[in-house]
Amino acid sequence: MKIHNQAKLIARQIDEVPDYMLIREITQNGIETPTTSNIYWGRATYAGYDKLYCSNDGVGMTEYEFTKFVSDISWTGNKTGHNNSENFGLGARIAALKSNPFGIVIRSRCSGIEREATLKRDHALHEDAVPDIKVSQTEDPDGTDIFFLGKNARHNTFKT
Repeated sequence: MKIHNQAKLIARQIDEVPDYMLIREITQNGIETPTTSNIYWGRATYAGYDKLYCSNDGVGMTEYEFTKFVSDISWTGNKTGHNNSENFGLGARIAALKSNPFGIVIRSRCSGIEREATLKRDHALHEDAVPDIKVSQTEDPDGTDIFFLGKNARHNTFKT
C-alpha cells in the first residue's frame, strides 16, 4: 500500500487517538526494551512545573542509539516498517502528541552522559524537523525518562 500524503495521515491519527493510548503505548515500549526491569509512572518537576513522567531503569541509550531513536520517532514515514525497529515509538509518538502539543521530552542517561530532546507536534508533520539534542554530564543512574509537557509550559500534566 502506498500513501500519497503521509504527513496528513499522521496528523489525522494524532487528532483521533484516544487519550488512554498514551499510557498503553509508552508502557509497551518500555516492556519491549530488552534492558528495562522496571517502568515507573509519576510526577516530576520539569522547568519548574509538575509534569506527568514515565521512567525506566534500563541502561539508557548511547549517542548513536539516542540519535537514531529521536530521528526515527520524528520521521513522517517514507519507508514501510517491516520490523519492530522501524516502527518502534511511532504509536507512542502519535498517542502522546495529541494531549501534549507543547511537546514531550525524552531524556536518556548512559554511562555518565545525559541526552535530551523535545519532540513537538510540528516534528511529526515535517520530515526535516528533527529536534536538537542536548548533551551533558550526569551522575544520575542509567535509564530513560519521558516528560509530558501538555498544552503549555505551566500545564500540570500530572493532574489532568
